[in-house]
Amino acid sequence: SGYDRSTDRADSFIIPTLQKAFGSELTTYELIGDKIIQPNAVGMKLRLPESDQWPSEVFLKQVLATDYVGARSDFGDLRRTLLYARTELRFYRDVLPVMKKKGFHAAPECYHAQYDFDDWIEEEEHATTPADISVDKDALPNPLEKGGWLILECISTDTHVQESPLSIDQAKQCLKTAAELHASAWEDRELLDKASRELSRAAFNLQMRNPKEISGIEGAWDNFCSSFEDELKAKGLWTEEIFNLGKRIKAVAEYVSKECTPTPNDRYATVIHGDYKAMNVMMGIDPATTPTILIDMASA
Repeated sequence: SGYDRSTDRADSFIIPTLQKAFGSELTTYELIGDKIIQPNAVGMKLRLPESDQWPSEVFLKQVLATDYVGARSDFGDLRRTLLYARTELRFYRDVLPVMKKKGFHAAPECYHAQYDFDDWIEEEEHATTPADISVDKDALPNPLEKGGWLILECISTDTHVQESPLSIDQAKQCLKTAAELHASAWEDRELLDKASRELSRAAFNLQMRNPKEISGIEGAWDNFCSSFEDELKAKGLWTEEIFNLGKRIKAVAEYVSKECTPTPNDRYATVIHGDYKAMNVMMGIDPATTPTILIDMASA
Protein backbone atom coordinates (compact mmCIF):
# COMPACT_ATOMS: atom_id res chain seq x y z
CA SER A 1 0.00 0.00 0.00
CA GLY A 2 3.03 2.31 0.33
CA TYR A 3 2.02 3.23 3.88
CA ASP A 4 4.98 4.69 5.77
CA ARG A 5 5.02 3.17 9.24
CA SER A 6 7.44 5.84 10.50
CA THR A 7 4.87 8.61 10.11
CA ASP A 8 4.00 11.13 12.82
CA ARG A 9 0.63 9.48 13.36
CA ALA A 10 2.32 6.16 14.14
CA ASP A 11 4.74 7.94 16.50
CA SER A 12 1.85 9.68 18.26
CA PHE A 13 1.07 6.41 20.07
CA ILE A 14 4.50 6.10 21.66
CA ILE A 15 4.28 8.57 24.55
CA PRO A 16 0.72 7.54 25.60
CA THR A 17 1.82 3.89 25.58
CA LEU A 18 4.94 4.64 27.62
CA GLN A 19 2.83 6.58 30.10
CA LYS A 20 0.46 3.65 30.54
CA ALA A 21 3.47 1.58 31.54
CA PHE A 22 5.44 4.08 33.61
CA GLY A 23 3.22 7.04 34.51
CA SER A 24 2.40 10.51 33.22
CA GLU A 25 5.74 11.95 34.39
CA LEU A 26 7.40 10.29 31.39
CA THR A 27 7.06 12.79 28.54
CA THR A 28 10.06 12.25 26.26
CA TYR A 29 12.07 9.47 24.68
CA GLU A 30 14.89 9.02 22.18
CA LEU A 31 14.84 6.49 19.35
CA ILE A 32 17.94 4.29 19.35
CA GLY A 33 18.96 3.41 15.79
CA ASP A 34 16.37 2.66 13.12
CA LYS A 35 12.94 1.18 13.56
CA ILE A 36 12.71 -2.53 12.83
CA ILE A 37 10.09 -2.91 10.09
CA GLN A 38 8.76 -6.48 10.07
CA PRO A 39 5.95 -7.94 7.95
CA ASN A 40 3.53 -8.01 10.89
CA ALA A 41 4.86 -5.41 13.36
CA VAL A 42 7.20 -2.46 13.90
CA GLY A 43 9.80 -2.62 16.67
CA MET A 44 11.96 0.10 18.15
CA LYS A 45 14.52 0.59 20.90
CA LEU A 46 13.83 3.66 23.02
CA ARG A 47 16.08 5.51 25.46
CA LEU A 48 14.13 7.03 28.35
CA PRO A 49 15.08 10.00 30.56
CA GLU A 50 17.16 9.11 33.60
CA SER A 51 14.88 8.20 36.50
CA ASP A 52 14.46 5.59 39.19
CA GLN A 53 10.81 5.23 38.09
CA TRP A 54 11.56 3.36 34.85
CA PRO A 55 14.40 1.57 33.01
CA SER A 56 16.89 3.53 30.93
CA GLU A 57 15.98 1.64 27.72
CA VAL A 58 12.97 -0.36 26.52
CA PHE A 59 11.85 -2.17 23.40
CA LEU A 60 8.46 -1.15 21.99
CA LYS A 61 6.61 -3.37 19.53
CA GLN A 62 3.67 -1.71 17.80
CA VAL A 63 0.99 -3.10 15.48
CA LEU A 64 -1.36 -0.45 14.08
CA ALA A 65 -4.34 -1.77 12.14
CA THR A 66 -4.09 1.07 9.62
CA ASP A 67 -0.64 -0.21 8.61
CA TYR A 68 -2.20 -3.36 7.22
CA VAL A 69 -5.79 -2.68 6.07
CA GLY A 70 -4.65 -1.52 2.65
CA ALA A 71 -1.73 -3.92 2.41
CA ARG A 72 -3.68 -7.14 3.06
CA SER A 73 -5.69 -8.80 0.30
CA ASP A 74 -8.80 -9.56 2.36
CA PHE A 75 -10.14 -9.71 5.91
CA GLY A 76 -8.72 -13.20 6.48
CA ASP A 77 -5.23 -11.95 5.67
CA LEU A 78 -5.66 -8.82 7.81
CA ARG A 79 -7.13 -10.82 10.70
CA ARG A 80 -4.17 -13.21 10.62
CA THR A 81 -1.75 -10.31 11.15
CA LEU A 82 -3.76 -8.91 14.05
CA LEU A 83 -4.08 -12.34 15.67
CA TYR A 84 -0.30 -12.77 15.66
CA ALA A 85 -0.13 -9.56 17.68
CA ARG A 86 -2.93 -10.63 20.02
CA THR A 87 -1.27 -13.99 20.67
CA GLU A 88 2.04 -12.41 21.66
CA LEU A 89 0.39 -9.80 23.87
CA ARG A 90 -1.69 -12.44 25.63
CA PHE A 91 1.39 -14.61 26.12
CA TYR A 92 3.23 -11.85 27.97
CA ARG A 93 0.16 -10.61 29.85
CA ASP A 94 -1.54 -13.86 30.87
CA VAL A 95 0.61 -16.94 30.31
CA LEU A 96 4.21 -15.92 31.02
CA PRO A 97 3.49 -14.81 34.63
CA VAL A 98 2.23 -18.32 35.42
CA MET A 99 5.26 -19.92 33.75
CA LYS A 100 7.63 -17.67 35.69
CA LYS A 101 6.17 -18.98 38.94
CA LYS A 102 7.13 -22.44 37.72
CA GLY A 103 10.74 -21.46 37.08
CA PHE A 104 10.81 -20.23 33.49
CA HIS A 105 12.79 -17.01 33.20
CA ALA A 106 14.16 -17.09 29.64
CA ALA A 107 11.97 -14.20 28.48
CA PRO A 108 12.38 -10.42 28.63
CA GLU A 109 10.56 -8.56 31.38
CA CYS A 110 7.23 -7.22 30.17
CA TYR A 111 6.27 -3.71 31.30
CA HIS A 112 3.07 -3.31 29.28
CA ALA A 113 0.86 -5.40 26.97
CA GLN A 114 -2.31 -3.91 25.49
CA TYR A 115 -4.48 -4.39 22.42
CA ASP A 116 -7.78 -3.15 21.05
CA PHE A 117 -9.43 -5.16 18.28
CA ASP A 118 -12.99 -4.67 19.55
CA ASP A 119 -15.65 -4.94 16.82
CA TRP A 120 -13.04 -6.47 14.52
CA ILE A 121 -12.18 -9.72 16.32
CA GLU A 122 -14.28 -11.06 19.19
CA GLU A 123 -12.27 -11.53 22.39
CA GLU A 124 -13.37 -15.17 22.73
CA GLU A 125 -12.72 -15.89 19.03
CA HIS A 126 -9.88 -18.39 18.77
CA ALA A 127 -6.91 -17.77 16.51
CA THR A 128 -7.64 -20.95 14.54
CA THR A 129 -11.30 -20.08 13.88
CA PRO A 130 -11.78 -19.51 10.13
CA ALA A 131 -12.26 -15.88 9.16
CA ASP A 132 -15.66 -14.63 8.05
CA ILE A 133 -14.98 -14.04 4.35
CA SER A 134 -18.03 -11.78 4.05
CA VAL A 135 -16.37 -9.06 6.15
CA ASP A 136 -15.26 -6.00 4.19
CA LYS A 137 -11.90 -5.05 5.71
CA ASP A 138 -12.20 -1.50 4.39
CA ALA A 139 -15.51 -0.95 6.19
CA LEU A 140 -14.43 -2.01 9.70
CA PRO A 141 -15.22 0.61 12.39
CA ASN A 142 -12.73 2.99 14.01
CA PRO A 143 -9.54 1.76 12.29
CA LEU A 144 -7.42 4.59 13.74
CA GLU A 145 -8.02 3.24 17.26
CA LYS A 146 -7.15 -0.40 16.59
CA GLY A 147 -3.79 -1.89 17.39
CA GLY A 148 -1.50 -3.66 19.83
CA TRP A 149 1.38 -2.35 21.94
CA LEU A 150 4.06 -4.27 23.81
CA ILE A 151 6.84 -2.78 25.97
CA LEU A 152 9.64 -5.15 26.91
CA GLU A 153 12.98 -5.09 28.63
CA CYS A 154 15.69 -4.03 26.17
CA ILE A 155 18.22 -6.86 25.91
CA SER A 156 21.75 -5.42 25.78
CA THR A 157 24.20 -6.37 23.04
CA ASP A 158 26.85 -6.20 25.78
CA THR A 159 25.44 -9.37 27.31
CA HIS A 160 23.55 -11.10 24.48
CA VAL A 161 24.02 -11.87 20.81
CA GLN A 162 21.84 -12.97 17.87
CA GLU A 163 23.74 -15.17 15.42
CA SER A 164 23.10 -17.49 12.50
CA PRO A 165 24.32 -20.06 11.73
CA LEU A 166 24.83 -21.33 15.28
CA SER A 167 27.86 -23.09 16.65
CA ILE A 168 27.37 -26.49 18.30
CA ASP A 169 27.64 -24.88 21.75
CA GLN A 170 25.08 -22.23 20.80
CA ALA A 171 22.72 -24.90 19.48
CA LYS A 172 23.02 -26.72 22.82
CA GLN A 173 22.28 -23.44 24.58
CA CYS A 174 19.11 -23.00 22.49
CA LEU A 175 17.97 -26.58 23.08
CA LYS A 176 18.43 -26.17 26.84
CA THR A 177 16.32 -23.01 26.82
CA ALA A 178 13.58 -24.67 24.75
CA ALA A 179 13.57 -27.55 27.24
CA GLU A 180 13.11 -25.07 30.11
CA LEU A 181 10.15 -23.52 28.29
CA HIS A 182 8.55 -26.92 27.70
CA ALA A 183 9.20 -28.10 31.27
CA SER A 184 7.44 -25.09 32.78
CA ALA A 185 4.09 -26.09 31.25
CA TRP A 186 4.58 -29.83 30.86
CA GLU A 187 1.23 -31.61 31.30
CA ASP A 188 -0.04 -28.72 33.44
CA ARG A 189 -3.69 -28.95 32.42
CA GLU A 190 -4.78 -25.73 34.11
CA LEU A 191 -2.06 -23.71 32.40
CA LEU A 192 -2.54 -25.54 29.10
CA ASP A 193 -6.28 -24.86 29.19
CA LYS A 194 -5.48 -21.15 29.54
CA ALA A 195 -2.89 -21.31 26.76
CA SER A 196 -5.28 -23.27 24.52
CA ARG A 197 -7.94 -20.58 24.90
CA GLU A 198 -5.70 -17.54 24.58
CA LEU A 199 -2.82 -18.44 22.29
CA SER A 200 -2.54 -20.05 18.84
CA ARG A 201 -1.46 -23.47 17.62
CA ALA A 202 2.10 -22.65 16.46
CA ALA A 203 3.34 -21.59 13.05
CA PHE A 204 3.16 -25.12 11.62
CA ASN A 205 -0.59 -25.47 12.27
CA LEU A 206 -2.36 -24.97 8.94
CA GLN A 207 -5.28 -23.14 10.55
CA MET A 208 -2.79 -20.38 11.36
CA ARG A 209 -1.38 -20.22 7.85
CA ASN A 210 -2.45 -18.57 4.64
CA PRO A 211 -4.35 -21.27 2.67
CA LYS A 212 -2.48 -20.20 -0.46
CA GLU A 213 0.72 -21.70 1.00
CA ILE A 214 -0.61 -25.25 0.71
CA SER A 215 -2.75 -24.75 -2.40
CA GLY A 216 0.32 -23.48 -4.26
CA ILE A 217 2.90 -25.88 -2.88
CA GLU A 218 2.95 -28.21 -5.91
CA GLY A 219 3.68 -25.36 -8.32
CA ALA A 220 6.25 -23.89 -5.94
CA TRP A 221 8.06 -27.23 -5.69
CA ASP A 222 8.01 -27.72 -9.46
CA ASN A 223 9.58 -24.28 -9.74
CA PHE A 224 12.26 -25.22 -7.20
CA CYS A 225 13.14 -28.40 -9.07
CA SER A 226 13.42 -26.52 -12.35
CA SER A 227 15.63 -23.85 -10.81
CA PHE A 228 17.99 -26.36 -9.15
CA GLU A 229 17.95 -29.14 -11.75
CA ASP A 230 21.73 -29.26 -12.12
CA GLU A 231 22.34 -29.33 -8.38
CA LEU A 232 19.72 -32.05 -7.80
CA LYS A 233 21.23 -34.19 -10.56
CA ALA A 234 24.71 -33.73 -9.12
CA LYS A 235 23.50 -35.02 -5.73
CA GLY A 236 21.57 -37.97 -7.20
CA LEU A 237 18.24 -36.40 -6.25
CA TRP A 238 16.73 -36.11 -9.74
CA THR A 239 14.17 -38.85 -9.07
CA GLU A 240 10.41 -39.33 -9.31
CA GLU A 241 10.12 -39.36 -5.52
CA ILE A 242 11.71 -35.92 -5.38
CA PHE A 243 9.60 -34.58 -8.26
CA ASN A 244 6.41 -35.61 -6.43
CA LEU A 245 7.41 -34.16 -3.06
CA GLY A 246 5.10 -31.16 -3.41
CA LYS A 247 2.14 -33.40 -4.26
CA ARG A 248 2.96 -35.76 -1.37
CA ILE A 249 3.19 -32.93 1.16
CA LYS A 250 -0.10 -31.45 -0.01
CA ALA A 251 -1.82 -34.83 0.33
CA VAL A 252 -0.84 -35.33 3.99
CA ALA A 253 -0.51 -31.73 5.21
CA GLU A 254 -3.90 -31.49 6.94
CA TYR A 255 -3.43 -34.84 8.68
CA VAL A 256 0.09 -34.03 9.88
CA SER A 257 -1.00 -30.60 11.11
CA LYS A 258 -3.78 -32.12 13.23
CA GLU A 259 -1.60 -34.93 14.56
CA CYS A 260 1.08 -32.45 15.65
CA THR A 261 -1.44 -30.33 17.57
CA PRO A 262 -2.20 -31.83 21.01
CA THR A 263 -5.06 -30.93 23.34
CA PRO A 264 -4.44 -29.79 26.94
CA ASN A 265 -5.38 -33.27 28.16
CA ASP A 266 -2.92 -35.17 25.95
CA ARG A 267 0.16 -36.80 27.40
CA TYR A 268 3.34 -34.76 26.92
CA ALA A 269 1.35 -31.63 26.01
CA THR A 270 3.08 -28.34 26.74
CA VAL A 271 3.51 -24.73 25.59
CA ILE A 272 6.01 -24.27 22.76
CA HIS A 273 7.51 -21.23 21.11
CA GLY A 274 5.88 -22.01 17.79
CA ASP A 275 8.46 -20.33 15.56
CA TYR A 276 11.77 -21.33 17.14
CA LYS A 277 14.77 -20.24 15.09
CA ALA A 278 18.05 -18.39 15.56
CA MET A 279 16.63 -14.90 14.96
CA ASN A 280 14.13 -15.44 17.80
CA VAL A 281 16.82 -16.18 20.38
CA MET A 282 19.08 -13.76 22.26
CA MET A 283 21.97 -15.91 23.46
CA GLY A 284 24.01 -15.01 26.51
CA ILE A 285 27.59 -14.24 25.57
CA ASP A 286 28.56 -16.00 28.81
CA PRO A 287 25.98 -18.78 29.22
CA ALA A 288 27.24 -19.52 32.72
CA THR A 289 26.13 -16.12 34.01
CA THR A 290 23.65 -14.80 31.43
CA PRO A 291 20.48 -16.71 30.50
CA THR A 292 19.36 -17.17 26.91
CA ILE A 293 16.25 -15.10 26.13
CA LEU A 294 13.42 -16.13 23.80
CA ILE A 295 11.67 -13.40 21.82
CA ASP A 296 8.80 -13.09 19.31
CA MET A 297 6.09 -15.24 20.87
CA ALA A 298 3.46 -14.45 18.22
CA SER A 299 3.09 -18.13 17.30
CA ALA A 300 3.06 -19.66 20.81
